[in-house]
Amino acid sequence: MPPAKRRWNSAEMFRRNKETDCFASKDNTNNTIDPPCPQGYVSFARNGTARCHNLIIGTQSYEKAEQICRSRGGEFSTITEEDELILLRDEAKNRGLNGNVMLKKEDGRNDTCIFFEIEDDDNAIVETDCDSEEVQNISTFACMVLECVVTEDGRACKMVECQTGEVSYYRKSGRLTCHKIINKAATWEDAQKQCRQLGEGHQLGSFEDKKEAEYVMGEARRIFGCKKEACYGTLWIGGKRKSRSPFTWIFDKTLAAIGPYNNFDEGEPDGDRRSKTEECLAIYINEATYLDQHCFDDVKIRKESYYAIRGFVCTAVKIVKREFY
Repeated sequence: MPPAKRRWNSAEMFRRNKETDCFASKDNTNNTIDPPCPQGYVSFARNGTARCHNLIIGTQSYEKAEQICRSRGGEFSTITEEDELILLRDEAKNRGLNGNVMLKKEDGRNDTCIFFEIEDDDNAIVETDCDSEEVQNISTFACMVLECVVTEDGRACKMVECQTGEVSYYRKSGRLTCHKIINKAATWEDAQKQCRQLGEGHQLGSFEDKKEAEYVMGEARRIFGCKKEACYGTLWIGGKRKSRSPFTWIFDKTLAAIGPYNNFDEGEPDGDRRSKTEECLAIYINEATYLDQHCFDDVKIRKESYYAIRGFVCTAVKIVKREFY
C-alpha cells in the first residue's frame, strides 16, 4: 500500500531534518560571516555558514533531478529552518513560479517524496507517494551547495567548484569531477602532459560509469558543433594497459579496473591493429563508449574518420566535504 499523504508543520519537519543535517549540528552563534553564493543561487546563512539554493525549472523524475543537482556539484536541497523555507518560497514567487517545489527525500524513505507548495502561507512540508500524480506534475526542484568559512573552532565544510569552461559532475562517491575538453589532436602521452599543465590536479580523463561519460560527451558534441548521430572521431582518456592485460585508470585511483564489459563499444577492445597491440584508451564522441587505440597514432592527418583522434579530456577529481571537522 502506498504511503499516505502527510503535511508536516514547519516545527516538526525541521526538527526531523536537524537531527541528521550537518548544517545544523554546530553552534557558532558568535560567527556572523555571510559568504556569497554562486550566481543564480540564493543564500541562507546561519552561524557563519551559508547554504546556497538554486531553483531549477523542469518536470523530472526524482532520479533525473538528483543527477542534475550532482552534475552541478551539489545535491538536492534540505530545509532545516522555517526562514529557509520562506526564503525559497519567496524566491519562487519572485521568479513567477507556481505549483510545488521538490526537495530531498528523507534517508531510508525511498517511496515517498517531499515538496513544498509555493502558494502555501502555512509553511508546511508535504510528504507523499513518489508515484502520485501530484509528484509527477512537479515542475521545479531545488539544488543546494555549501559555502566554506573559517570559524573560531576550526574549518567548516567547503563548497568546491570547477573552473569556468569545465564540465562538473558529482559522483556517487561524493567526489566532484571537473572535466575539460581540449579540441586539439595529440598523442596520448602529449595529451597527458597538457592536462598536467592545467594544474588543479588535472590528469587524462576518467569516468565513473556510462552516465558520466555520456554527460561529458554531450558537452564535447556541443564544442565540436555536431549532433550525436553525426559526430565523428574520438578523444583520449586516461586508461592504459600493458600487452593484453585489462585496462586500468592510470591517474584516477578512486575507480576500479576497466573490465571488458565496462562501457566499451561493441567489439572493443579489439586488441591488435597493424600487428601491434593497442594499449591506450579513447572514447567515441558520438556514443560515449570506449575503444583501444595505438598510443602514438599519427594525429597530424585529421580526416573525418570514425577513429580519428580529435582531442582529449582532462579530469580533476575533488573531494567535497559535507561535515565540520
